[in-house]
Parts: sequence; C-alpha cells; structure tokens
Amino acid sequence: MRLLKTHPILGLANSYLIDSPQPSNISYMWNFGSLLGVCLIIQILTGVFLAMHYTPSVDLAFISVEHIMRDVNYGWLIRYLHANTASFFFIFVYLHIGRGLYYGSYKSPRTLLWSIGVIILVLMMAIAFLGFNGQKYMCFYNIDITIIQYLSIPTLITPSTRLKPILDKHNIKPVLLFENLTNSETKKIAYQALKPFSGIYMIVNLITEKYYVGSAVTGNLYMRFHKHLFSFTGNKRVANAVNKYGLSEFAFLVLEIVPQKDKIDSTLLLNREDYYLETLKPEYNIAPLASNSLGWKHSEESLAKMRENYSEERRQQVANINKGKTLSEETRELIRKSALLRKSMSSETRMKCAVNVQPVTIINLDGTNIMNFVSIKEASIAISCNEKTIRRALNGNGIVKKNYIVKVIK
Repeated sequence: MRLLKTHPILGLANSYLIDSPQPSNISYMWNFGSLLGVCLIIQILTGVFLAMHYTPSVDLAFISVEHIMRDVNYGWLIRYLHANTASFFFIFVYLHIGRGLYYGSYKSPRTLLWSIGVIILVLMMAIAFLGFNGQKYMCFYNIDITIIQYLSIPTLITPSTRLKPILDKHNIKPVLLFENLTNSETKKIAYQALKPFSGIYMIVNLITEKYYVGSAVTGNLYMRFHKHLFSFTGNKRVANAVNKYGLSEFAFLVLEIVPQKDKIDSTLLLNREDYYLETLKPEYNIAPLASNSLGWKHSEESLAKMRENYSEERRQQVANINKGKTLSEETRELIRKSALLRKSMSSETRMKCAVNVQPVTIINLDGTNIMNFVSIKEASIAISCNEKTIRRALNGNGIVKKNYIVKVIK
C-alpha cells in the first residue's frame, strides 16, 4: 500500500483512480463517456488493419471485403469487431446524451461543452449515413471466392481501347467482361468465373456498337455465354452478327450480379433486366420485355413461315405418321399399369385447385349478351382466345379481342 502511494507512476494512477474524491451522486451512468473512448480506439485499430487489405475501388471494393473474410487470418473477426463496435458506439452515444439530459449537463456553466458535443454528434451521423449505395451492395452480395481468384487477369475487368468508348458512351460499368473470345483460354476462364452466379449480361458488337441484353439464373450465365456466341442456339440476330463479323469482334459483359435464391429473387432478376432493356434499348433484342414477347410484332415473312408450319397439309402429315399403328400387348399392359398406379389427387390439392379457379363474366361492348363461366379456361374456349389474353385483360382495362369486356364474378 505504501509503494502504491510513494512510487512516481503508481502514485499518479492511485491519485486518479483510488484516492480521487468523487461526487456523491456519481453512478455507472457516468461510464458511457469512457466507453465511447474505448470504442473509438477499437474502431481506429480495426480500421487500420482492415485498410491493409481493403481496395478502395468501385470494381474491387466488395470483393476485397470477401478476401478479408475468407483469406486473411482472423479477418472475419476484425471485420465483425469493427462493424459491431460501430453499432455499440451509437448506442453509447445515445445513452451518453440521455444521461446528460437527465443530469442537466446542458445548463450553465457547461453550455459550450454541450454545444461541442452536439456538433460532434451531427458530424458523426453525417459520416455514418451519407454515401452508402444500397443497390451496389445488393449487386455484389453474392460475390464468390471464384471471382477473387481471377480478378488479377486484365480481361475480366479492363476494357480494350475499342470497348471502352462504347461503355463510356452509355455509362456502363460492368462487373466482369470478356474479350478476345476466339482464345480458348478466355472460354475456360469464363466458365470458372460465370458458373456460380446469376445476373444481367450484355453482348456487344465492337464494329457496329449494337448489343444484346439478357438475364440468367444461378449456374446459367456461362450457358448463355456459350449458346449465344458459340453454339448459336440463342438469339438469332446475335448468331447472324457473329457469323458475319467474326467472334473476335464481340465482347461478353456481366452488367450486374443479382442474388437468386427463390421466386422473389427471380422476379428481381427480371425487373433488373427490364430496367436495362428500357435504359439501353438494345438493337439485338427481339422482345421489349424480359418476361414475355408482348408488344413484339412478327414480320410478314415470319407469319408466312408460321402459317406454313401449321397448315392443314402439315397437320395431316403429322396425323398420318401414327395413323394405322397398333400398340403391342406389352405396351398396352405398361400403359394400363401406369394408369392404375397413378396417385389420385388429394383433397388438399383439390381445394387448392378450386381456390385458383376464377369465375368470370363476359359482356359485349354494347352491353348485350352476358355470359357467365365457372373458369377462365371455359371463357377462353367460348370466345376462341388464349387464357393469358383474358388474364392480361383482367389485370388491365378488361377488354378482350376489341369486342368483349371481361370481369371477375365475386
């Protein structure tokens, strides 16, 4: 005890921590200021360590965070400590302010000190909440370690001198891009980089500056890459352009990576594709919407080919293929067994089907000849149209085939 008071360093600590007189009304509520100091020190230290591996770039920022989380020793711990300490910092700030209000710390002679504290609070909140781009975070939420392994390859992130003016013209900042497509190595890299993701892609003609925009669910990005540019089983306009100008005159871009785990995410994917279709207006796309071809009008040549494929002569040829054929006893027995073993529809399933049936009424535009139907299917058969036509009318103005008005019977 004597050493604690006589030693120059220990004595100083003793005078402040042990022997220092304290107000009689002091409590643990006065610790929030010191806890804020501890949080600030933790934030500075963890921030410095994170900055050693963080890349302040639009293209690499979130990928470098994944690198910290997966590759850096205890990087996940430092990042979570940094993030959670920031949250506790705000909690302690509000408690600190609440304690000050309760004890009247804003009154004279501490008015200046209180004003400085309020200014610090406003600045802290401005720094914390300004400049965050939620959409960008969403796009990179699903980034995988595979991309990190290949980002050092220039073909994935750096556009050529031919592609860069096209991107700048339309203000496009792709997540990934692939050029020099005739190189077999590029194809291998694309397979590894695209396989784990879902998102919006773009195919650019470097000569005509025309392009195609599409979307692909998880695992299908590379398949679209291959179908459009190599097997020519995708978009016909792209296939014709590749045959005309050569594969080396095209680039494949990933505009946005969209997390895709359920039906809601699939809808989000289509919405993002619709956004790019509306914004960029790609020349190679046939349909103006991502989800269907509504609004697209076929040329007379295409309509003639369709009529030829579904002509009466064509139908007769298809019918004659199986005409006169008899099934063997063995085949008949297999069909019979399959029918007998087929599971009957459960009561629950029948109820679900019944709920989904919508009774509708169809009225002529002049208000005459009212017809009621138990389902949309029956109504579509009665007026010789597709079920989708009636459903679109119910979601829109209710007019079908310019002659009828359709309404749901409630």
